[in-house]
Amino acid sequence: MYKKSFLLCFPLWLLAWCTGQCQNTHGDLAVPKVAANMLSATLVDLNGARDDTMEIRLLLRLSYIYYWLDETRHHHEGDSAVFFAQQAMALSSQTNFTEGLTESEFLRCRISIDRSDLAGAKRIVDMTFGEERIRLLIVIGEHYVLQAAPVGKDSSKIAYSVLMEALSLAERLHSNYWLIASMAMLGQYYYANGQITRGQEFFFRIIKMFEQNHDVASQAYWWAKMENYMPYAPETYSMQLSDYQKAIDLYLSIGETAEAAEVYGAMAFLAKTMNDFDYAKKLYFKKIALLKEAGGRNIYEAFLYLAEIYYAEGNLDSALNYALQALRNIELLHADEYLSVAYKSLGDIYRSMNEGGRSSYYYRLSIDYGESPAFKKNYGYAVLRSYIATLVSQGKASEALAFAKNYISASPPVSMFDEEISENVLGTCYDAVGNIDMAETKYLEMIKWDTFCQANLGKEMYLTANIVGAEAYYEIGKFYVSHDRYREAQPYLDKALKFENKPAPLEKDVNYLQFKTDSASGNLGSAIRHYQRSVFLKDSLLARERLKELNFLNVQFETAEKERNIKLLEKEAQLQNRKLQESAQLRMWSGAAMLLLVALLAILYSRNRLKNKKNIQLQGQQEIINEKNLSLSQLVREKEWLLKEVHHRVKNNLQIVTSLLNSQSAGVGEGPVLDALLEGKHRIQAMAMIHQRLYNGDEYGCVLMPSYISELVDYLKESFNPGTRIIFKLCIDPVALNLSVAVPFALILNEAISNSLKHGFPDGREGTVTVELRSLGGQTKVLKVADDGIGIPPSVDESNPNSFGLRLIRGFTSDISGTLKIERSRGTSIVIVFDVNEEARFSGANTF
Repeated sequence: MYKKSFLLCFPLWLLAWCTGQCQNTHGDLAVPKVAANMLSATLVDLNGARDDTMEIRLLLRLSYIYYWLDETRHHHEGDSAVFFAQQAMALSSQTNFTEGLTESEFLRCRISIDRSDLAGAKRIVDMTFGEERIRLLIVIGEHYVLQAAPVGKDSSKIAYSVLMEALSLAERLHSNYWLIASMAMLGQYYYANGQITRGQEFFFRIIKMFEQNHDVASQAYWWAKMENYMPYAPETYSMQLSDYQKAIDLYLSIGETAEAAEVYGAMAFLAKTMNDFDYAKKLYFKKIALLKEAGGRNIYEAFLYLAEIYYAEGNLDSALNYALQALRNIELLHADEYLSVAYKSLGDIYRSMNEGGRSSYYYRLSIDYGESPAFKKNYGYAVLRSYIATLVSQGKASEALAFAKNYISASPPVSMFDEEISENVLGTCYDAVGNIDMAETKYLEMIKWDTFCQANLGKEMYLTANIVGAEAYYEIGKFYVSHDRYREAQPYLDKALKFENKPAPLEKDVNYLQFKTDSASGNLGSAIRHYQRSVFLKDSLLARERLKELNFLNVQFETAEKERNIKLLEKEAQLQNRKLQESAQLRMWSGAAMLLLVALLAILYSRNRLKNKKNIQLQGQQEIINEKNLSLSQLVREKEWLLKEVHHRVKNNLQIVTSLLNSQSAGVGEGPVLDALLEGKHRIQAMAMIHQRLYNGDEYGCVLMPSYISELVDYLKESFNPGTRIIFKLCIDPVALNLSVAVPFALILNEAISNSLKHGFPDGREGTVTVELRSLGGQTKVLKVADDGIGIPPSVDESNPNSFGLRLIRGFTSDISGTLKIERSRGTSIVIVFDVNEEARFSGANTF
């Protein structure tokens, strides 16, 4: 959607136009948005970074992730963003990596100014020069121009100072890119200060630059942007429509249909904001038509705004129709960031239809999905107010109060308009639970905020829902009237009636409350006048609704009648044409049918002969293919038999070696020789079990690890005979390894488990040995053998061990191109990460 915020993500045309004229950076003013679900993968990539440049880029990506976590109210994550940015900056300085240095400086400056730490931001600016200095100056200026509250006196001075410095430096460097960025932000600065004409001068300078270069697309872009940034007001309405039309005409002149459609959307949004609903609807329909012409499917935005317009007009059926169409389009395109807006629209519509259950359901969905800062800024507190009202109407006051407190705590107001709504929401909740004093306090706080909001209404740089003016005074008046405190309600209701451009339903309600207060005070003349006005407005609204319904039904009826008449006329014309054609074509068809029949018979005869000839040829070819298939099948069976025989003989030979070692060990007393013989027997048995599985299984190139590891563990348990004092825990993913990896893997596993059984639990000590084999996705696997025994002695150097077993593990890890890590806390843990590149296939296992 077109938002009234400035994130200068210039399109590629601006980069191309400025190439060669800027020396330092073309960085954006917006922090790149990286999803939080990328955090784990980025940390893994950082651990395996191959060079400094990659490490810097990954550190920056981590800082972006934590920055956006901080933006979505995880405020403690901002420090993490600063930490990773500082690391990226330090490494960039060491390696002279300019991009890493400028991006880390930018992010640190952005975080400092977001936290209103102007001194910290300026310190970072003072460390920079050239185009990067311009960029950071604009970042500071942008913050003060686009802050939630309108630009104040001090903020205005700061913004003007830094932006003028940025403009001056861009002119000296002849940097067109940053010259445009500086002028665009200065234009918004003057807009925010109410100097519309002065702000337009900067945008006209930008457009003039592109006119001189005959860049039509860029001219159109900035005609539209000039109006997007301008605060909406009745006195500028016609001028803004005219400028938008210029942008549309320029885009259409070069065939940029999709871009023209987006400008129609911005133009329609302006008309909707100015309550010019009929014109807004026409513009949204034009946008939909152009998007379809351009092949675009993302028409949910136009549907959502059409639903809002029809809702404002009271045409709930049409509003519901467009809201549901928008929701279907959003779900089809997986545009989840718009779900919260669609749910809000459905909540409003069902609330007006007096369907409280559905209404509260969709309001809650809107709040749950509305995690983006833009949604919270524009709609968050308005949806909260509506949701709380539905809960209170359903008698769930305690639930409403608890929810409101939690929401306001987790998502504090970002503007004075949100502050006013938050006080109104809490006042409503406290009133509903019977805490009248607290409710009155909150309503009075709401009125205090309303004073500020009225003074700044229309000056904000983004549009947000509000209850400024008559609605706020009606709310506090209604509170006092509901508790029979008519004298206190009177001044607020008087003030509410003095506001201009009140919606008719609100004026009706205020007059009715005035009738009640005047009646209670004995002012019967005034009470009668207010009652008559209330009844008049009520009747007018009912008449208007009936008229709308009647007009809608008339249009539907007339449309249906016209369609029916058109269909009847078309049918009559078709019948007449058919009769004329039948008489003329009957004779032609009879002769043509005879000729066609003769031709068809000839074709069928010819095709039958060809078919017979082809069948004979195909039969001969099929016999040759069958013979070759039989021969190939025989060769495959022979190859499979030979492969099985090889594995069987290897296994038998290894078994013979095992038997020889058993015989040899029988004649040797306890000591190092016997230990060496037993260790060798275990290693040979581990390999023999591999070949046994290959011989007995249906897969000839791979070994299924879950069953193999279980068998190997059982063998070692039987061999070492630890009894019940040592417990084994196996956590094995369904992984298969080919023979070239399975053999060294088996020997590694044998050594690791044997070491745990031999050395980890001396003197009858009890404990646990854990064996894990995990797949990290793709081709990466992790083997972990851990025990909670006494651990490896501190004297053992794991990088150059004296132990033959550890040397074997390190050597076999290298054979499978893996990485070895030995952890000594709480026992011993051997972790090997390795990749498997060759394909292994079997039923029920991973393939890689």
